Amino acid sequence: NNVMDFEFQKMINGIGMFRMTLFDESGSDIEEKIVKNKGTIKFRYGYNINEEIMSPWYTGKVLNYSIDFQTNGSIIHFSGVSLGWEMNASKTFKGFNANQKISDIVKEIGEQYGFEEKDMIIEPTKSVRTRDDQEKTENINKSFLQKGETSLQFILSTLRTYAINEQGQGDYICFFEEIDNKSKLHFHTKWYGELDEKAVPAFTQFKSKNSPVLKFTPTWNVSMFQLFGAGSTFTSSFDADTKQYDVDFKHLQQDPQGSVSKDPRTNIEGEFPSSKDGKLNAFFSSSECFRTSAEAKASSANTLSKFYAGSIGGTLDIIGTTNMVLISKIAVIIYQNHLKTTTSGKMVHWISGYFRITKIVDRIKLGSFTTSLTLITDGRA
Repeated sequence: NNVMDFEFQKMINGIGMFRMTLFDESGSDIEEKIVKNKGTIKFRYGYNINEEIMSPWYTGKVLNYSIDFQTNGSIIHFSGVSLGWEMNASKTFKGFNANQKISDIVKEIGEQYGFEEKDMIIEPTKSVRTRDDQEKTENINKSFLQKGETSLQFILSTLRTYAINEQGQGDYICFFEEIDNKSKLHFHTKWYGELDEKAVPAFTQFKSKNSPVLKFTPTWNVSMFQLFGAGSTFTSSFDADTKQYDVDFKHLQQDPQGSVSKDPRTNIEGEFPSSKDGKLNAFFSSSECFRTSAEAKASSANTLSKFYAGSIGGTLDIIGTTNMVLISKIAVIIYQNHLKTTTSGKMVHWISGYFRITKIVDRIKLGSFTTSLTLITDGRA
């Protein structure tokens, strides 16, 4: 085995990235193959006991490499991109029909890069209505222009900003996966279709000495802010017993006909009322005091979804595996004997529950294989 160091990252809203360090006994064979194929390589990794625990074959593009010459060979270091890099390789100028929904545009872009319909998992989006550049007051469908961006940049920076589904949920994600030597394109909300899961892997810590868990580090991030011009502010909360999210919001008493201050910050006093005392759409309706366009509402929905669904996250380091899939659901259960028994009768930390995978980093170094998972809470579990 000539692998000295290897790392492969897969993430939502990005492309795959890899780096490798290999020992070449011949001194130049590996370098010559990379140059001959213009930087295009194929690789897979895992345990070579059988095919089922090996990763699929990935196609990568080497972007840089360096060599350390040794008396008995050479050590070559190289890194590059994989999983969707083609959509981030060239910049394009193109306009799209105003009657096309965002999901239709993503589908059209996918077809341009050879994705068949069965290989694109795209959640339908609502049309975005706007009054931009219109002398009349009626709303029209918003048109989108790709202005010298790569297709992936256009999807991530422009289309995601306004993408909401029929239920008003935003924060769409875009990522790529490799299944049976076929690339698949994803563009949907984090819980779209529940991804047809049959079984949820469970990882436990401190229950058994044979646990694959090496380390679990949860994080808590509460965001409270005012969307400028929206007239409301909100903060998310998390119930440790029911694992359910809630949103508290405060409506700022401002004259919708008045001018907006140069300093958009507003001091808020008193307690936030529970969102149970009002409907969440009150938050959105306040944003229309200053701008009646559904375009602003779509952007607000995306911001709310982003902070609302990911308030709790963490990093889980486990013994290496090639079976983890982006955005799939896993369970993490932390047993600690000194904690009080919960209502379920189990001695577990309250952070235990379901999580979704937003990033996977597989590492192989000196024969040791580990997997690091970046997680967010599953707010619908």
